[in-house]
Amino acid sequence: MTRNKTESRVKVLIVDDDSDVLELLEVWLKDEKYAVRKAGSGNEALEIVAEYEPDLVITDLYMEGMDGMELLSELHSDDPLLPVIMLSGQAQIPDAIKAMHLGTSAFLTKPIKKEEFNETVRQIVPS
Repeated sequence: MTRNKTESRVKVLIVDDDSDVLELLEVWLKDEKYAVRKAGSGNEALEIVAEYEPDLVITDLYMEGMDGMELLSELHSDDPLLPVIMLSGQAQIPDAIKAMHLGTSAFLTKPIKKEEFNETVRQIVPS
């Protein structure tokens, strides 16, 4: 994926079936000057990725329908270098290990702390 040279802002896609989480992360990312789109499911995320071409995807692990692991696999089948941050409030250590083996850039547990979240995003895609 090549970034449009005229697009100066880093584009982030947030995927979560919890609208409160989507809203919170959107505010945090916009405060850091990232361009943000949101999806409420893995399938919706795949549709958005095709036209939005995000620089980073942040997804929940456990969602109805396509979960975060499936989404990660789908995203990386099209673009193995696309950075993906996985979030979970219920994850076990094996989940984090599996996500890392599938190529996630970071694995964060909920509740997410703003500074930890922002620092992780900055390390993966500087604004």
